[in-house]
Amino acid sequence: MESARDPREYAGDGGTVSNRSAAAAQRREILSVATPPLQGVSARLVTRDAFPVDAALFGSMRIEGGAVSPGAAAALAQLADLGVVGFAPAASPPVAAAPSARAWRAPTAPLRNVGEASFGPPPPVAETVMGPDDRRLVTTTTAFPWSAIASLLVVARDGSSWLGTGWFIGRRTVITAGHVVYIRSNVPGRSGFAKSITVIPGRAGELCPLGVAKSAVFHTHENWVNHGDPDFDYGAIILPADADGAIGSFGFGSYTDAELRSTPVTISGYPAENTKPTGTQWWDVKPIEALDNHRVYYETDTSGGQSGAPVFRLVDGQPYAVAVHAYGSPNFGVRIDEPMYQNLQRWQSP
Repeated sequence: MESARDPREYAGDGGTVSNRSAAAAQRREILSVATPPLQGVSARLVTRDAFPVDAALFGSMRIEGGAVSPGAAAALAQLADLGVVGFAPAASPPVAAAPSARAWRAPTAPLRNVGEASFGPPPPVAETVMGPDDRRLVTTTTAFPWSAIASLLVVARDGSSWLGTGWFIGRRTVITAGHVVYIRSNVPGRSGFAKSITVIPGRAGELCPLGVAKSAVFHTHENWVNHGDPDFDYGAIILPADADGAIGSFGFGSYTDAELRSTPVTISGYPAENTKPTGTQWWDVKPIEALDNHRVYYETDTSGGQSGAPVFRLVDGQPYAVAVHAYGSPNFGVRIDEPMYQNLQRWQSP
């Protein structure tokens, strides 16, 4: 299994690793190609495709002396893979407007679950469903907390596409499994940080009622990157701009064993399996079965594609995540201990 570090990665606080330097390098490359020799004129961003682009960020940018404004440059750094091909002066014929994020339709063709990218195909028996499948379809995905759970469309470095789940802890931060953002694979060219991840909160089939965001900036723990340690298999996606405030965000906490055993836990995510329609969210709730310092075990039903989903309990009626779902047979999530809690706090304010 490939484990060589990508030279674009850099170490952060709390044993974490990020590809933020890669985004900066992409920004420099794009600006050197795309910035026209214009001074003091308004311009529009031109992209190869019709993927939704936030008009507030890209609708009109000032170019002074051949340099893009810092705000626009920062946005470009995180959306480099949109396919920027250049700038057009505002006075020229208008560029065809990209569709709004809510009007964009998510692909309905089935994708394999992102766990397969690192761990290979699952066994023929759905071992992560304990007995009868008790999961229930979420029919109101725009209602909190389901709205803060996102379908993730992952593009690996080799261009292959995968499906995962994530959850918001802030308007720009989505938490997920480490193997969603950083793939460890025997397939040549696949290992490393994902090329891009499209985040669809509250997805309902092909509908994206709360918008769509695409990111190329990720964090995870160095023990996952270097050793594939499942006890550190968690990560974060940093969005290029604030998401819709209607999405909401999860609380999270480091709880004692007694506190965790006192209430059941819920897991909700986006399965990648033939028995569930593509892009639909499913949830189940059951008691915790066992605990150790790094893991929370449960018989809550899950399946591939739900990697990265929140494992949460209700505190005074509000959802607080206690782990990140990452593995099946047995089903367990990476427990939020104090060091992980501190890393999530750092990522919460990118």
